Formats: sequence, C-alpha cells, structure tokens
Amino acid sequence: MIEGILTLKERPLLKAIGLMSGTSLDGVDVALIETDGERVGTFGPTGYRAYTDSERTLLRQALADAVPVTERSARPGVLTDAEQLVTRAHAEAVENFLTAHCLATPSMSSAFTARLCCIAQTGN
Repeated sequence: MIEGILTLKERPLLKAIGLMSGTSLDGVDVALIETDGERVGTFGPTGYRAYTDSERTLLRQALADAVPVTERSARPGVLTDAEQLVTRAHAEAVENFLTAHCLATPSMSSAFTARLCCIAQTGN
C-alpha cells in the first residue's frame, strides 16, 4: 500500500441519501447507500413520497409557465409555488424515510425539514 492512501476496507463508510423527482411527476424517490466517497459499499433501503393530484396539477402548470423563461432567476406564473412545493416534498420524503428506517432522532429530522423549508422560502 502506498503511504497515505487508504484501501476501501480502511476508509470509513458514510451514509448518503439520494433524491429524485423526475419528469413523470409521480413523486420523490429516496435511496440510501453507504460509500467511501468513491465506491458503493452497500445499498440500503429506499422510499417514496407520492405527489397528490393537486400537486401534479401545479407542477404541470409550472412546466407550461417555464417554457418562455430565458433567465435562470425568472419565476413567472406558478414557478415560485412549484419550487417551494418540490423542496417541501423532498424534505418530507427525507423526514419520513429517516423516521421509517430509524435513522434519525426527531430533532435531527425536524431541523433538516426546517432548513429545507427555509431554503424554499428565502433561497438561502
């Protein structure tokens, strides 16, 4: 072994959660892996948070409102509402996932949700 370089077995594995909300507008998928930052050590549980019919309607309207957008910071029509909805849905998906798989304390998941909702409302 080259000095200073750790092998996969020597590197600590970190838990990482991945989220995806695709163009099908069905909901938010959640997946957990353990990784050393380069390789996947193990695949963990998965989760899902469905969009409601009214949420899908808002997202479809946002897609239509976004067609003429040429500036990244522009938020015509319902885009701001849709952006906040997607952020809240992702936060809920993670919070529910953490709770369902006993991966967080209530204060940890609540703090995470509060932070994501703050980002959705202020952009910071």
